[in-house]
Amino acid sequence: MDRPEDRSPPEHRPTAAIETLAEAAPALSSPDAGTTPTEDPSPPPAAPLLDPPIINQIRPGESTMAVSGPADGPRQPALDKPPLSARPATIILLVFLGAQFGAGILVGMVGGIVVGVMHGIRHSKIPMAQEVAETLPVLTMVGAMLGVVAGGIAMLLVSTSLIRGRLNDCSPLGAAWDHGRLKDNAVGLGLGLAVGAGNLLLAAMFVSFGVQPTLGPMAKMANTQGLSQAVWILLALVFAPPIEELLFRGVLYGGYRRSFGAPIATALTTGIFVVLHLTETIHFPPATISIAGLAMVALWFRLRTAAIGPAVAVHFGYNLVAVTAVFCSTWGK
Repeated sequence: MDRPEDRSPPEHRPTAAIETLAEAAPALSSPDAGTTPTEDPSPPPAAPLLDPPIINQIRPGESTMAVSGPADGPRQPALDKPPLSARPATIILLVFLGAQFGAGILVGMVGGIVVGVMHGIRHSKIPMAQEVAETLPVLTMVGAMLGVVAGGIAMLLVSTSLIRGRLNDCSPLGAAWDHGRLKDNAVGLGLGLAVGAGNLLLAAMFVSFGVQPTLGPMAKMANTQGLSQAVWILLALVFAPPIEELLFRGVLYGGYRRSFGAPIATALTTGIFVVLHLTETIHFPPATISIAGLAMVALWFRLRTAAIGPAVAVHFGYNLVAVTAVFCSTWGK
C-alpha cells in the first residue's frame, strides 16, 4: 500500500548569495581555517612625496622644501638670496646719511671744545664767536672729509651685509657693482667731460644774464688755496664718484626699480641726488640743472653698459672739468 504523500510545506532553499556567504564565513571568522584569502590584506605602499622628474631638478644640498610653483606644473628651487628691493636700498641710504651727519656733528663738537679750551688758556681778547668763525673753514674741511669717508665705509659694510648676493647683479634690478669694460669706461669719461663742459657754458650763460653765484661750503673750500683746496680736489676726484655712483645709480636704482618700476626709480634716485647737493645749488640755482643732468647721463650709461664702472667714469669726468676750472681760476690770479 502506497504511503500517503507528504504534504508538509517545502523547505526553503538558501539562495546562491547566502550559500556563497556561508562558505566564506570560516575564512572571515577564523584565521586558522583552511581557506586562504585571495587578496593581500597588507596596506598599499605610500605614494612618493615628489614625482621623480621634480626630484631630479633638485641639486644636491638643496632642501625639497625650497621648491615653489603651481602644484600641477614644473617647480624650480627657490632662490636663496633675498632680492634687492626698496626696503634694503632705503636702509643703506639712511645708514650712509647717518654716518655722514654723525661724522660732521662729531667734528663740530670736538672743534668747538678745542676752540673753547684754547680761548680760555690764552685768555684771548678776541671774542669767542670770532674765533669760532675763523676756525669754521678748517672744521668744514675736516668734517667734509670724514663725513664722506665714514658714509662710504658704512654704505659698503651695510650693502655687503644686506644684499651681498645682488651686488654683482648687472641687470636693471641689481646693483651692477662691476667695473665694466675699458672701452665703456673711456666713453664714460668722455661723456662726463662733455656734461661738465656744458655745465660751465650754462653757468656762464646765467652769469651773463645777471645771475651772480654765491659760494656754498664746498665752493669756499674749492676756492681757498692750500690744504682746503687739496682736500676738496681729493673728495671730488677720488671719493665722491665711486661712493655716490655705487649708492645712487647702483643700490638705490636697482632696489627702487624692482619695487616701483623704472620711471619712479629714475625720479627718486635723481631727486634724492639733487637734494643732497642742495647746500651748494641753493647758492646758484641753475646748478640744479647740471646736477640733474649728471645724474641722468650716469644712470643712462650704467643701464646701457650693465655696469657701474662707466657711470663712475662719467661722474669723474664731470668733476674733473669743475676741478680744472677752479684750479685755473684760483692759481691764475
